[in-house]
Amino acid sequence: MLRGAYRLRVATDGQGALELAAAVSPDLILLDIMMPGLDGFAACRRLKAEQDLRDVPAIFVSALAETRQKVRALAEGGADYVTKPFQPEEVEARVATHLRLRRLQRELEEHNAHLEGLVRERTRDLLKANEEVTCWPGPDDLPDFTTRSAGDTEASVVAQELY
Repeated sequence: MLRGAYRLRVATDGQGALELAAAVSPDLILLDIMMPGLDGFAACRRLKAEQDLRDVPAIFVSALAETRQKVRALAEGGADYVTKPFQPEEVEARVATHLRLRRLQRELEEHNAHLEGLVRERTRDLLKANEEVTCWPGPDDLPDFTTRSAGDTEASVVAQELY
């Protein structure tokens, strides 16, 4: 079903899924709950514990249709849940949606990193400019505006409010 549109890697059990995911850094993981050895819940929990895999969306595809299983799958870190038997169009649409969301998440992370770099650069520039300022005039260094004419009262008020 998805083979024509995506490069697929297939594992036949939960442990194999963990090993394969660690080796290939997938963009998305499809998990069944009922797998030999490590079930889908435990596999998802362990995937989400790995720094390099925690943001990879995992979609559960299972014959278990009870609400409690769906809720548990999402609580374990699943991004979505599709009940078997499924319609291929539904799975394809969900896969495409979660891949798009993951791509947008990566773009946002990259943009945020770029903005953080700009903030660091600007902060460095401001600190350097601040160091270059040798001395701010104190109140005693300001001109005496009180000896000016009556028309200069605004300048006097501004100078006095500075300190």
